[in-house]
Amino acid sequence: MRRFYSTATMALLASATFGCSDRTTQNQHLSATEEAQLSIKAQSGDKEATMKLERLQKAREAMPESDLAVAPDIRVGWQWSEKEITALTKRAEAGDMKAADRLLQYYSVHEDEANITYWEDRLLKGGSRRATQN
Repeated sequence: MRRFYSTATMALLASATFGCSDRTTQNQHLSATEEAQLSIKAQSGDKEATMKLERLQKAREAMPESDLAVAPDIRVGWQWSEKEITALTKRAEAGDMKAADRLLQYYSVHEDEANITYWEDRLLKGGSRRATQN
């Protein structure tokens, strides 16, 4: 029983010391969706949303560059010349499944849906095991 009281007392002291707040801290990051919703509310005249957006922008500007998360571009290393693409295309059209697979990877990275579909079909018709698994 004594252990319970000491634990309960510690919990109350900790909550009083550190405090509880419903406010968002300035270091808290919003998702893109939440920020867009705030922006829409602010544009419609919501003063609280406008103030939150201003605080968010000030906090973002005050943040050191090293803290800003930047996703790397996955296309780095996939910048091929027209000559390379043409050579691979000729080989793939002639039946080279490895070349067709490389082209499919290239167009997937560059999100070219028309070429992705084309090369997937070519690989399926050519009997590529990887294409049939996908």
